[in-house]
Amino acid sequence: SATNALHLLMSMKFDNWTGEGLRISYDKDDTKKKRKQREDQEVMEKADRMCPRLLCCICGTFCLKLSKPLEKLPRRGTDSSHVINEAKHLVELVANKGEVLHIKRDKGVETQCRLQCEHCSALIAYRPVPIGEPTKYMYLLPDVVSVGSAPPATRPAERCLGAWPAAPSGGTAQVTADAKRP
Repeated sequence: SATNALHLLMSMKFDNWTGEGLRISYDKDDTKKKRKQREDQEVMEKADRMCPRLLCCICGTFCLKLSKPLEKLPRRGTDSSHVINEAKHLVELVANKGEVLHIKRDKGVETQCRLQCEHCSALIAYRPVPIGEPTKYMYLLPDVVSVGSAPPATRPAERCLGAWPAAPSGGTAQVTADAKRP
């Protein structure tokens, strides 16, 4: 009908309208605002579809969503982790708090607040501060997540949970844990 076409064109609906006859609103500011909101929502939905979903390589549970492909993120030199700028690239994170480690490096002591898969408790990432506190970067461990909608059936669990290098070129790292388990 003409009214439905008008609603679609102007992206608006009228409150308390029975649907009989043609009703026109001359409030142009409201129409522009609603059209802008609809366009913004469409942009957000398109960006949401474009973001890669990263799944735990062991159980296939959704862990995080990024606004940039994983391959294009820089790597950390100490352990080859993917460096994620939380403000720019982290769209969604679903993880549980893990243990807090203090690692002695050549330039001082590094604090790692680890993040685990919500379903299988596999170590997936770490941050320099606990979840809820602001930080610029989060570090995603290598080979612990897969891109897609199903877990890779052929990837061995040892590769996901196994040792990852503590320091480049044969360096050493001393690790101490401050974990309290129930």
